[in-house]
Amino acid sequence: MALNEEQRAYKMGDDVLMQKADFLLKSMQRDAADFASRNVDGTRRNEIDDTNRQFKDLPTDPELLGLITTATEAKNATALELRKRISRVRSMAETLYGNSGKYKVFNFGELSLLPDTDLYRTAKRVVRVGTNLLTELASEGLATAMLNEMAALATDLDDNMDKVAEAEENRDIKTQERIRVGNRLWSLMVKYADIGKSLFEFTDEARYNDYVLTDGTSNSGGGNGPAPTPPPTV
Repeated sequence: MALNEEQRAYKMGDDVLMQKADFLLKSMQRDAADFASRNVDGTRRNEIDDTNRQFKDLPTDPELLGLITTATEAKNATALELRKRISRVRSMAETLYGNSGKYKVFNFGELSLLPDTDLYRTAKRVVRVGTNLLTELASEGLATAMLNEMAALATDLDDNMDKVAEAEENRDIKTQERIRVGNRLWSLMVKYADIGKSLFEFTDEARYNDYVLTDGTSNSGGGNGPAPTPPPTV
């Protein structure tokens, strides 16, 4: 894990965090007169609203994964087509040259097992060697157009590999951004929920509980538990 990688400060899903922020805002608006005694007005409430809207506008992880999947599918389709084209040339070279040096210079390798980067380099090599031996391999059906198509597919594969890498990098960046904004939202929620609890502690259990964000002992510690039991009257 990178040293500067953000960690979630909240122990809930993003959807739950948004819902809790919406509910907190409604409670604060309802209790605006009480919050005014703590100098909390509409401008300060907007801190939560604006941050929550920013959080909601960020792409979700399933969306980002979908972009990676789409880019990967395009890359895999190109790679498959490229393997087919190389396989045809391999068959031509094997028929004409057997296991001689001219065949070996193609260095086809285990075509079905080649990683994408090796497949790209293999395609470039096959185009280069095939061009040099085109006059001889023409008897087996090799043509300049076939080599040009293979070269174009190799370029497409290289581009598609870059698109997958970009989609993966974008997911990492957006994930960190979502965590940063989520942490800022959570910090604001804790701040104003704690004020709300202080306003209604020992006076209004129902309203106090509206400012409970999680189960536990305090908002800042990951929870703030139920309303305290008022002391007995004597």
